[in-house]
Amino acid sequence: RIIIMLYHRASMHVRVGIWYARMAKRLRPNLAPTDDWVRQYDGEDNPLGKAYTRREIGSMFQRFTDLRITTVDPYRRRLSPFMNAVNQRLFAPWWGFWLVMKAGRP
Repeated sequence: RIIIMLYHRASMHVRVGIWYARMAKRLRPNLAPTDDWVRQYDGEDNPLGKAYTRREIGSMFQRFTDLRITTVDPYRRRLSPFMNAVNQRLFAPWWGFWLVMKAGRP
């Protein structure tokens, strides 16, 4: 069994981050390209950072059996347990930050 967590391209976090990077680039043209934002999120020394769609993950792991992809969001310490539960149930399925892929051997 394999379990992999990847950044979700359609997440609110990635969308807002890329928008912010584009605005910052207008003010400071010498900044890194906006499509490099996901890599920079993990730190300047991170050699690779990408966000994926469900379709891309399905294509990459098509040889695996029982492929399941769920969308989740991190637990936010600043939110109450109730608000975290609401976030996971209502918002994470659509705009969660991570796509978690679970599958069996090919």
